Amino acid sequence: MERVRQPKTPQKLIPVIRNDDTKKALATCKGKTFLQLPDEAIIRLYCNTGARLSEVGNVTLDDIVLNSDSVHYHGKGSRDRRVRFGPRTARAITRYLRARAKHQGAALPDLWLTDRGGRRLDIGARTRLAKAVPKADELDAIAQELEDTAEDERRADADRRQRRNTVRSEATSLGF
Repeated sequence: MERVRQPKTPQKLIPVIRNDDTKKALATCKGKTFLQLPDEAIIRLYCNTGARLSEVGNVTLDDIVLNSDSVHYHGKGSRDRRVRFGPRTARAITRYLRARAKHQGAALPDLWLTDRGGRRLDIGARTRLAKAVPKADELDAIAQELEDTAEDERRADADRRQRRNTVRSEATSLGF
């Protein structure tokens, strides 16, 4: 292993969403209406977990565990993972769940419901946010930036795993 050189990798900085942008997005969701509560919870889940839009949109009631402040995501390629979230996100989800319990579609297994009609929220959540929230273009851009940042982090992790496996296979082939 001493003779095996690690491959050189370029240091790529992953862009991170600024706190100001996150605060702006959350400020547009302040309120106690059934329309505003899920918006705040969705944005906080994005910020805390770095999940994809489809992962956040497909969360069911059984996927949220408030005792451990975690969510179970069903990701791309049938990859499931459990991710913890912070106390503010837990509070936003709890507020939404209380309002959801009184809602017309409370019996549905899906976490996110439409504000009218008691149906599952189709995760064109960006479209919903764009229609429901002022300054929706900012929210849409922020949601996209969050998704891109999480994707960049996943790619960087995959690159590190690939380099580690390359070094291991070279070491094995040299008899180490």
